Amino acid sequence: MKQAIALILVLAFLAFSIAARGADDRAVTEQFKSMEWLLGDWVGEYTLEYDWGDFKAGDHLTTHASRRWGLDKTMMVEEYISVVDGKRYPETHEVMRWDAVGQRLVHDIVGPGGAGEGEWTTVGEKAALRWNFVYQGVKVDGTSYLEKKGDDSYTWQVREVTVDGEKKPDLPVVTFHRKKGEAAGGLWDKWRDVMVGQWLGSGTIIRDQPALGLAKGDRFTFPLTWTAALDDRVLLGKGEFNVPARNVRVELQEQCFWDPATRQIRLAAVWGNGVVEEITVHRKRGTAFIGTFTTKAPAIAAERAGISLDCPDADTCILTLLDGPRKGHVLNTFKRVK
Repeated sequence: MKQAIALILVLAFLAFSIAARGADDRAVTEQFKSMEWLLGDWVGEYTLEYDWGDFKAGDHLTTHASRRWGLDKTMMVEEYISVVDGKRYPETHEVMRWDAVGQRLVHDIVGPGGAGEGEWTTVGEKAALRWNFVYQGVKVDGTSYLEKKGDDSYTWQVREVTVDGEKKPDLPVVTFHRKKGEAAGGLWDKWRDVMVGQWLGSGTIIRDQPALGLAKGDRFTFPLTWTAALDDRVLLGKGEFNVPARNVRVELQEQCFWDPATRQIRLAAVWGNGVVEEITVHRKRGTAFIGTFTTKAPAIAAERAGISLDCPDADTCILTLLDGPRKGHVLNTFKRVK
């Protein structure tokens, strides 16, 4: 029972998303307009005034919610977590979607140990979600009330809570603020805006690689195209690595996305010759994206180093090693193809 009550706090910050391309696209569009202000990354903090499940009076909760469109804006997906004294409490994965048959905006909830559902009603910039959740045989019901207070804040409160039919106190009114800057995913927006398009890279091989038929000093060209997919939540890259002097030509595929768990950009490249490259980008310093580069290749020791991808203007990006024996070496210089 105690766990079920605590789970209310997980359910409370319910995810928001619209689904549907059903028979009535206009209805879906109107619902989309009524809820899209919830998109983005948010944080709310409050102190409990009374014991609530695993939480005690005086506990200070910090709740993070990240909402993104999915499947070409046919649903909105939320990942949610609360933190108390550095301890992370269970996440929920939730989806808002349009029920074309019932002509209603519904909500699906998946959490640790259970699942549930709900239905939305909206009036202007106010919204209410009546939800229920079954956790290890215990039924929990409640209503989440939200009201927009500006572009960067909204209030939230859960009321009318019952646990197996037993009435529970309302939760406090909490103001959620939009998180800004790199920690909130702004880093991804900046990266995506720079990367999408066609590029031509060029550079010099930095070490002998006999297993790949390459030698230090060989010049290469590297045409690369980035396209956005899944409503800009992922970038797909396709390129071709050419070393004319060695008659080497290798294709590669890349995928790049925002990782909400580690709050950084992750990029994976798979080359046709078996080489795998991974890049993480965790911050932006001036015009440069800062991260870590790892390369793995057959018969070659894995290499890991800090990197800077400096993009001083919209048409140039320079990839440079920040540490290790080749610190300061420029791996690649990209020029946008117009």
